[in-house]
Amino acid sequence: MIDSRTVSQPYLPWIAAGFVFGIIGSDVLPHHALPFHPLIWLWGLAVPLAFFSLCWKKVGSHAGMFCALMICGWAAVPATSQSSRTPHLVDVCAEVTAVRYQERSQVLVCAVQEVYVPQGKDIKRITCLGPCTDIVSVGDMVRVRGVWQMVSYKGRERPEIRATDIYLEESRYDGTRGWAWRAIGRIGVRQELAATLLLGSGRPPERNVFRQAGLAHIMAVSGLHVGLALLSIVWICRICAVPWLWRQGLVLIAAGGYVWLTGGSMPTQRAALMAIIIIVAQIMRRELHPLTALSLTVLCLIVIDPADIKSLSFQLSACAVLGILTLGRSLLAWRMHVLPLNPWPLDRPLWRVLLYVMRAFCDGILVGVSASLATAPLIMTTFAELHIWSPVATVLATPFLVIILAIGLPTITLHALWEEGPWQGLFWVCEVSFEGLCTIAQWCASWPYAYIKTESMPIIMIFLWPLLFACAAWKRPSTVEVIDDEER
Repeated sequence: MIDSRTVSQPYLPWIAAGFVFGIIGSDVLPHHALPFHPLIWLWGLAVPLAFFSLCWKKVGSHAGMFCALMICGWAAVPATSQSSRTPHLVDVCAEVTAVRYQERSQVLVCAVQEVYVPQGKDIKRITCLGPCTDIVSVGDMVRVRGVWQMVSYKGRERPEIRATDIYLEESRYDGTRGWAWRAIGRIGVRQELAATLLLGSGRPPERNVFRQAGLAHIMAVSGLHVGLALLSIVWICRICAVPWLWRQGLVLIAAGGYVWLTGGSMPTQRAALMAIIIIVAQIMRRELHPLTALSLTVLCLIVIDPADIKSLSFQLSACAVLGILTLGRSLLAWRMHVLPLNPWPLDRPLWRVLLYVMRAFCDGILVGVSASLATAPLIMTTFAELHIWSPVATVLATPFLVIILAIGLPTITLHALWEEGPWQGLFWVCEVSFEGLCTIAQWCASWPYAYIKTESMPIIMIFLWPLLFACAAWKRPSTVEVIDDEER
């Protein structure tokens, strides 16, 4: 028996949004720009405002709680100090995630594993500029020594090392993910694309075509990849008649393993953590508002490292999910009302399949439109570009991406268990899927107005844009389906 219940508007999204805006605003409005110490603003304004919001159980209480926690986030995370921007010597051990060439220099994008000099400095991701060398590949562990400095890149500051010495510490085939890299080596000419989609590392030569087609988000392992990978596992478990509770446990293990396999980027952590929260809530038989799961994920990431909230990858990922959960759900409800596309009991199987494909295509377009609209201000402000065909291109590319993840990840695992096993047929399916994905990208990139250069969005539009999604979330109450244990 399925019981549909309506969940009231929760407080948690306002709390998470307040912290996020406050943390991001600490660089826009530094602490020294205001006359009093941050603790005075915290105790003198934020705490009374939060107390007033809790006592006043009306609509204005949400706005009051948002403002109070925005002050808390601003006071808790200071802006990047000028001393940290001063160039200084560093010595780090890092994993190479991308390699590119700039004139006579080699640029390495690295995920820092350990900092030797200066001790205690928190560095996570750096760009190393040094002399060209053929000994370094994507996935290798390197030791980098040089001058650390902050440079401006597309309107944002990022750390860069002018490397004087680059040493190979460990080859990618000898590391903890060496079994996966050896499996990637058995794929044909699309090895670099396979490493990017399956392992989250690399800078494939097809990146420019994907970007022009509006498929740049496919090149970065994010919530789309995590969701498709976990859905593939659920589908396989259902075919094998795995019990419901065991199925949830396998999905939890798979989510953690996929984050480790892909290097633990910020969008991957967000997606996996959100999936874990939803699964745990289902196991505990708790009703979750859709925005509550996203809010809990953001708050957990804030607790782990508040500075990560300022990264562009987290902001794009969170905005896309927010757009899907607000405007996207409203568009899907509108489609079900206007164009249900539901089969009748006596319809032929072929007609049922056709209706299913049409529903999937329409829903995919609407979800893509909502995600594109939600991320448009960030993309236009940072990259000064616009891709109007991105939702359509994403829907066309998704079937190939599903095959790549559903076949590629198990194939890599089977190859690790038995490297000389009869897996050549599975690798061939992956190669065909990669070729199909590239063909779709090239076709979509040739469409008119597929890639439009734009100017930065006006400031007033950046502030008014979220109101579209706030209204969609406010007007549409959440309906949660509770399934009895007998049906499970």
